[in-house]
Amino acid sequence: MSAPIKPPRLLVIGLDGATFDLLQPMAAQGWLPNLSRAMDQGARGVLQSTVPPLTAPAWCSFMTGLGPGGHGIFSFRHPLDNHLERTFVNSSDLRVPRLWHWLAEHGLTTGVVNLPMTWPPQPMPAGSYVVTGMLTPSIESPFTDPPELADGLRQAGYVCDLRIKLHERDFQSATGMTGIAQDLHQVLLRREEAIFRLLQDNPTDVFTVVFETWDRLQHWAWQAIEELLADDGSLERTALHEAVESCYRELDRVVGRLLAEAAAPETHVFFLSDHGFGPLRYRFHVDQWLAEQGWLVYTTGKATMRQRLRAPLRRVKRLIPRTLLQRGRQALAVSRLIDWDRTSAYSGYAMEHAIYLNLRGREPYGSLDPADGGQVLGQIEEALLAVRDPHSGLPVVQKTYRREEVYRGRYSANAPDLLFTLAAGYEPTSELSSTGVISAAAAEGAGIHQPSGVFMALGPGVRRGAVLPEHSIEDVLPTMFYALDLALPSTLDGQIIEALFEPGFLASHPPLRGGDALPEVALLDGHGVSSADESAAIADRLTALGYLR
Repeated sequence: MSAPIKPPRLLVIGLDGATFDLLQPMAAQGWLPNLSRAMDQGARGVLQSTVPPLTAPAWCSFMTGLGPGGHGIFSFRHPLDNHLERTFVNSSDLRVPRLWHWLAEHGLTTGVVNLPMTWPPQPMPAGSYVVTGMLTPSIESPFTDPPELADGLRQAGYVCDLRIKLHERDFQSATGMTGIAQDLHQVLLRREEAIFRLLQDNPTDVFTVVFETWDRLQHWAWQAIEELLADDGSLERTALHEAVESCYRELDRVVGRLLAEAAAPETHVFFLSDHGFGPLRYRFHVDQWLAEQGWLVYTTGKATMRQRLRAPLRRVKRLIPRTLLQRGRQALAVSRLIDWDRTSAYSGYAMEHAIYLNLRGREPYGSLDPADGGQVLGQIEEALLAVRDPHSGLPVVQKTYRREEVYRGRYSANAPDLLFTLAAGYEPTSELSSTGVISAAAAEGAGIHQPSGVFMALGPGVRRGAVLPEHSIEDVLPTMFYALDLALPSTLDGQIIEALFEPGFLASHPPLRGGDALPEVALLDGHGVSSADESAAIADRLTALGYLR
């Protein structure tokens, strides 16, 4: 019989993509008994994501207590370079202290499993460790620190993230999607085995694990989820429905095991998601709209060719050698369709909700005089707010923001020039459409990120059954500091979620301030650039999830 686990002082459970819009009805149907008890016995509230609500910047805000302007990660991609490419960000781009650096300053150790934006693995403080998460190309790459942790995980068949490239062939048929859900189930079981082995063999003061299961399901199986939750007993359940429900139930079981075996009465347990989710109904083709307004010009021929080839290639791409497919993607990348000498503005990738000015002296092929930038931005903002859906006549763009309205911190100048939010159900994309700047997407049955995620907590001093006011994801780290009785540095953007705790507990445990000296952050040289194969593997996964449409 295995030795009992030494519980951490703080257990953080990340539920990537979780939203109360799903958690509450699923709990009511009895799918999530353990999370349902956590909601009843602890405190809960909406946790607002970053702007835009993307995995990479949001989890970076969790682990740093800073907004994107403070930590420098705004999306999955760097800005456009001289090769007209936007390379992938990784852990080497996060050059500020993470939670484990701060905790090490106080003599505390941290275990981290499957947290996005931790690959490649960077040196961890003594007694701490990391098993990297999303954007890890494969377990053939280094994926742990210390490195020796990897051998046992490889032998056990551990998977850092769903092997999307194996399923690029079929995200449309029920059989294909059922297979993906079943794979997600198996990945979850491997992760469960690994985390309990790590908890037992490598006890730490703080343990953080992120489960990506629900996010992956909700990206492409949203319709099946909606059908299950709307079922009045008349639904003809398929293998896909069964596999999807099983994934939710299984993750809840793993959460229950964590609460039973890895949490003591004195342990604080935090649950959080990086963003919420909702249905995809329409796409707003932002580059195409910019072209119609005269701010972007396409090169002759290439844009038409990409538009014509996209549908046929989607049907046969699983039959094309991967290297050839990658060359085709590069040759007909959206950035290569643009006549940069005649373009004033261009958009970001899917889900980025961003527009960049093509400024001379800043952009690789900039043509717009910086002196005219403010005027052009104002014109674009006014035109965006006037966009109407041709079917409903309702506004598509809810709000626009200049970057200085959203971001603060030393990296703010690297942000997009303009951000915008869309009506529920709309997703921005730089792709071309043959049906106009607003295209229907509901038939895909997919889901997209929404800003409102979840936060829940259990433990000493936590208000039982409390519904909290909304907070931001950068508030979680300061609240972890408070739960661990550590001084809160003034250099963080986030604030303690004081409403989480009983007034008497706050009075007897007044928040500590100070400790502003920044911990040293050690980064490995040469790890800022992925190999061609690693980049291709990352692109496969992000494309399959809809991030790189």
